[in-house]
Amino acid sequence: MDAAKKLIPVFLISGLVISGCNTSDDMTRDDAVLEENQSEREATDAAPPQSETAETDALRFKEFELEVEYEDGTYEAEYEGTELGEEGEIEDGLNGSELKGEEAVSALKARLDNLTITADSQDQEVIQEVLEKFQLPEDYKSFKLKINYTDDREVRYEDSQS
Repeated sequence: MDAAKKLIPVFLISGLVISGCNTSDDMTRDDAVLEENQSEREATDAAPPQSETAETDALRFKEFELEVEYEDGTYEAEYEGTELGEEGEIEDGLNGSELKGEEAVSALKARLDNLTITADSQDQEVIQEVLEKFQLPEDYKSFKLKINYTDDREVRYEDSQS
């Protein structure tokens, strides 16, 4: 046991001597590796994790279901964003067109991104802004909209004109 206690200082001193024998070239290479690792860490810290990026890019709506009925037809648009992805569909009975999948999601996001409405907005304000952003006529028979906001509030907006 005494021999082991005597060897501990010898090993410590040997380690210090060996580490002190680094040449300046070795130090330069070590410094370069440290700087490279630091740069990688900073780049990683600067870029948010994937989940944060997705959260940032996401709309303020989890779900958006619009149905506007006119004398000549019905306009329907549905968007749903989940952790697994986004879904969309547009059935434009006024112009006889239909979009599904990524094409519909892209078209809907372009409109939904520009909406300034919130769960606290007045019904008529929401209706007017949605009609404007979706370029729909104001002479509808009935207007129905259900929005699930990202803060988990669900709001329904309905109106009808004779």
